[in-house]
Amino acid sequence: MYEHPIKRAGLTFNRILFSNTKMVVPCYQNTEGKYRLQFKVKFYDAGKEVNRKIFSSANLDEIFPSRK
Repeated sequence: MYEHPIKRAGLTFNRILFSNTKMVVPCYQNTEGKYRLQFKVKFYDAGKEVNRKIFSSANLDEIFPSRK
């Protein structure tokens, strides 16, 4: 069975998204009022959407805490 290299490294989608967003946020410091980085996460059960959450770059530390 194929194992994705990211999974083998112990990284999850949440941590990758957190790291990538944290990397770009400093580029927008002077214009925080103009840009608001956010993303939607949809949760599915049996192929149907059961929940949808919208997160912004301001609360990433609370949402994706480090597991180490």
